[in-house]
Amino acid sequence: MKVGRGAADAIRSVHGKDYTVGTSPDVLYANSGSSQDWARMQGIPLTYTFELRDGGTFGFELPQDQIQPTCEEAYSGALHIITYAHDKTFSGATATTAATLWSILLALGVTSTTLM
Repeated sequence: MKVGRGAADAIRSVHGKDYTVGTSPDVLYANSGSSQDWARMQGIPLTYTFELRDGGTFGFELPQDQIQPTCEEAYSGALHIITYAHDKTFSGATATTAATLWSILLALGVTSTTLM
């Protein structure tokens, strides 16, 4: 819920649009066999569902003027979630090691490309 509320805050900061945060059954409807179920079965600990703009007026056919703002909001919310998952996974020494490894690989790639 903490990460979901953070994503909703990130979304709100883009165009002021409020998104509801909660579990899928509480906010939408009970369901099974979703991609969230599959991800959990694969051991993926964090799964999120976005129901984008509208609220029921247009269904899944947003007016053209809402497409770009919806993409910008979704990007901001997804970026918040991705950043959280990254920081939770690659914290401390692991992050330093990963950054060092990527720096070395990048330097090798640039060097080998430059020499050719």
